[in-house]
Amino acid sequence: MKWGVPVNAHEWGANPSGMRPDVEALRDKVFYVWFDAPIEYISATWEWADATGQSQGGDDTAWKRWWNGKAAQDVTYVEFMGKDNVPFHTVGFPCTIIGVNMQLLPDSSWKLVDQLKGFNWLNYYGGKFSTSQRRGVFMDAALELLPADYWRWYLIANAPESADASFTWEHFQATINKDLADVLGNFVNRVLRFGAARFGNRVPGGGAGGTAEQQLAGTLEERIKAYEEQLEGMQFRRAAATLRSIWTLGNEYVDAVAP
Repeated sequence: MKWGVPVNAHEWGANPSGMRPDVEALRDKVFYVWFDAPIEYISATWEWADATGQSQGGDDTAWKRWWNGKAAQDVTYVEFMGKDNVPFHTVGFPCTIIGVNMQLLPDSSWKLVDQLKGFNWLNYYGGKFSTSQRRGVFMDAALELLPADYWRWYLIANAPESADASFTWEHFQATINKDLADVLGNFVNRVLRFGAARFGNRVPGGGAGGTAEQQLAGTLEERIKAYEEQLEGMQFRRAAATLRSIWTLGNEYVDAVAP
């Protein structure tokens, strides 16, 4: 490909660490990125402001304040994407908005990304999802087949954060049946059936907790804290595992106290 920004690798000298890049591998290469793709992050918020009547505030308009680097002190800008798009959003897009004409935000600067969460690939039976080759399951068909929460849980619980992962229908079925039906669903069903049978569909007043309840409360406090920290740290797979363990605690408690 010739269209793009020349890398000019043959002109490079030694970098600060003293290591020289493999200049021959990069000779005559260009850096290429779709200009109109990431810039739509900005235009989408502008379109939203127009559609909701929030574009009348001049420089205080919501979309301008979000993207104004000086005004957006309370804005945390996070991007989520597949690993193949990381270079374009850490180099290409920032370079674009740093170098662009500043007419929309005079005497200011564009808000740059605060944190970027990159994911590895979720493959389909070992191969990449491909619309052209009709390989994979895609959003429209997925939502016609099963509720959105099934897909949300599976994708979070199996997020390809540290390595590529592979989707199979067998694994999807096993995950949903084990986690949502056998663990969470079973716990909810047991509690509701017991309450309906013993307390006439009312939540009882309760009483003082004993040793089992105190131990459960202490463990729950620890795991909920860990769950919140993992979500804040965008460790989604670990957070899902912690959440699953909280559901398990409920079943284990009911088994132990045998009400």
